Amino acid sequence: MVNPQETAATALKCRRCGGPATVGEGPWEGTQCLKCSSISGLDIPATQERRAPVPAEIATGPAWQMIAPVSADRELWLHQAEALGALNRGENVVVATATASGKSLVFQAWTLHGIKASPETTTLVFYPTKALANDQERRWLEACELVGLPRETVGKINGDVGVNRRDPIISRARVVIMTPDVCHAWMTRRADRQSVREFLAKLRNIIIDEAHVYEDVFGSNAAYLFRRLAIAAVNAGNPHPPQFVAATATILSPEEHMRKLTGQEFAVVDESRNGSPRHPRRLLHLPLQVGRGSAEEQLATLVSAIIEADSEAQVIAFQDSRQGIERVAKLIGRPDVMPYRSGYSPEDRRRIEQRLQRNEIRGVIATSALELGIDMPDLNYGVNLYLPQSRKQLLQRIGRVGRSRPGTFVLLASDTVFAEHGETMETYFQEAVEPSNLYLDNEYIAFQQALCMVKEMEAQETPSMSPPSQCAWPAGFADALRNAHGRAPRHLDDVLQRTAHAEPHLAYGLRNSGEEKLAICVVDQASRTRGRKIEEIEVSVAMREAYPGAVYQHQGQAYTVTRWGRDRETKAPYINMVPARDLGSARTKPISRRVVTTGTGREHVVDRRRNVRRLGEIAQSKLVVTESVEGYLDHQGHIQQYYRVQVANPNCSRKQWHFPSSGVHLRIREPWFDGDS
Repeated sequence: MVNPQETAATALKCRRCGGPATVGEGPWEGTQCLKCSSISGLDIPATQERRAPVPAEIATGPAWQMIAPVSADRELWLHQAEALGALNRGENVVVATATASGKSLVFQAWTLHGIKASPETTTLVFYPTKALANDQERRWLEACELVGLPRETVGKINGDVGVNRRDPIISRARVVIMTPDVCHAWMTRRADRQSVREFLAKLRNIIIDEAHVYEDVFGSNAAYLFRRLAIAAVNAGNPHPPQFVAATATILSPEEHMRKLTGQEFAVVDESRNGSPRHPRRLLHLPLQVGRGSAEEQLATLVSAIIEADSEAQVIAFQDSRQGIERVAKLIGRPDVMPYRSGYSPEDRRRIEQRLQRNEIRGVIATSALELGIDMPDLNYGVNLYLPQSRKQLLQRIGRVGRSRPGTFVLLASDTVFAEHGETMETYFQEAVEPSNLYLDNEYIAFQQALCMVKEMEAQETPSMSPPSQCAWPAGFADALRNAHGRAPRHLDDVLQRTAHAEPHLAYGLRNSGEEKLAICVVDQASRTRGRKIEEIEVSVAMREAYPGAVYQHQGQAYTVTRWGRDRETKAPYINMVPARDLGSARTKPISRRVVTTGTGREHVVDRRRNVRRLGEIAQSKLVVTESVEGYLDHQGHIQQYYRVQVANPNCSRKQWHFPSSGVHLRIREPWFDGDS
């Protein structure tokens, strides 16, 4: 196995400049490095700043103290000045410029300018993740201090803030930071409560940061949430619909995306107007080497090499596997390089973020949990194992480095990775980013959101059989709203069943289909009782990573999963693990099985979507997907089938979960299709 520290110390310094050298065998071994190499790469040149005057009302307004430290002669960077000008004219604005271009200053300055002028007004700030909200809360508090506003001006409400603490926050704060999830599950559900109603009646701004994240199922649900929220503000007595301010770095057609996301028109300040100066960055493609260890070992070796060779290096490395980043951090074996991923407690995440920001650690191995705009200005090296799923994702990760000094970003992937996409490295980066897809015409999503809206409007005593006119609604939402008021079509019965024991806001989450989460707990020995909780995990992820018998890594410690259970009193599900200090970075693999069950009867077909012909048929049908773990490959590669292991250890049993969906099935009336020949 590769010893990263030993390799880095002996062979991984460039003979030309002393910088961190590349690894493995190849034409560049020992002669190329991440500073002076001729490895396949691109240079992103530095840019000079462009400035423009801000609107006179803001330059002479009460919040100018916040802007003044970064301004000269009442000027800001071009895109900041133009965005503030559009906001001052009453327009909704989306600022679509590169990472680290000062987008946050725009909506912070505009918000605090409004609060200083009208102290009773409120602003709702949406960050898509708790980690990002935690980081940006600090910046909001610093901005308030600059303009002489008390710390109580800013409040934060997310899933980590207890319900009994939320009403005092929303009654006191003028700026409330939220995740969309808690707004959907708590705030809009309580739109008739006095504290919420008063906040909405004075709501001046709705800020949507990292707007490109709002896509697919999450974005489609959020699109209805933003509309419902604007309607709830008007119904609460707000004389004007709230003004939207959005920020994003990687998005295609920002105006169209924001129109779909909110039902409002937007002025766009895009990258062509970006006036921020930027440091140069190098993008390199370093091929993975056959016979030089696993991809994770090569990633660990490269990160170690960078840190050993460059005393000023601060590194962020990305890998899209929660357990993978744990193993890589363990292979590196340095206390100043830490793993970071979802599932960690808020305290653990914040501790790692703060240590990185204070330069107390040299690097972090992260999943996409650190992909968004958490402020880490001193990172100057980035590494990504494999090519991410989208250009947007890769550009976001590249944007983490080179903020306060020149940066280098390395893609560690196969030598044919770009050719497999029919491109070169140059053409790949020249292409536009992928569109942010929204499924606003999806009948199930529309119906779920209509059920939520009916509850909200009834609570505010403003029931309506048609969508309110304050914003543009998707074409099918009028039908969905009528179905929510009356008897819904039969094929929507499955949706209604989930409201039998819970309100629609709680039954339908924004990001998934209400997937159960399990507490991961540590016990000193294989116990039948619940141990000390260290993190949470979705059941679908647990089926891949925390099945009985699995080796599970958590912040440098290996554990063995001993059992799944439920608390005797609360019935809450949990997973017990015991420390396994002798397993190091060992890994296991699940033996999984997936079965899809569907039917062709009338009760299975969705909304009569079936076409039958002589040679076959095609239909959209309800289906159930069942995933199961039948056993696992242990860390020595031996097959462990549960039906055999269970004899000696009853806790090592088969696990499965079901999730309903719909899909298209095709049948061809030929012997070869039916399997008869």
